[in-house]
Amino acid sequence: MNRMMKLMAMVVVLAGAMALTGGTASADFDLAALEREYHDAMWYFVPTTGDWSGEVRDAVNTARVKPENVCQVVLPDLAHRGRYLALDLRGTWTPEEAGKAHDALTRSVENLTLLAESACDDPDAAMTSVEHELELLASARGTILRMLVRGVGDPVAPAQAQPITLR
Repeated sequence: MNRMMKLMAMVVVLAGAMALTGGTASADFDLAALEREYHDAMWYFVPTTGDWSGEVRDAVNTARVKPENVCQVVLPDLAHRGRYLALDLRGTWTPEEAGKAHDALTRSVENLTLLAESACDDPDAAMTSVEHELELLASARGTILRMLVRGVGDPVAPAQAQPITLR
């Protein structure tokens, strides 16, 4: 009987808590709110990918001449950070207009992460791949930043979709 009373008390407490927090969850989602969240998040996140990719470039370049300076700590740390950047990008809801550029940015971050992990095996080959990947990353970043400046939801005109050079 004591067990039944405890169970009843728990049910009453839970019912009371649900009643107090009251409000129903809406199955509708606010597309404009999601687009604002994407804009706000990416406005600061896109430059972070540029800073990180520059650090990868510099570290891989250093590995070509002084691997002892970067192979034990710097490149593994950059790879670790890159994995989390890629996970953040993969987990971000993306407006349809930004889908291709967002996917390209994510792929570039993932590829640069792999290059950071393996750069000490063959730094010269890694540097060639890093330079190519940085071009792809800059193009994706430029497309996303132009979209953010114009506002989410505005289509990208072909003339605006050209790669731009970003740090």
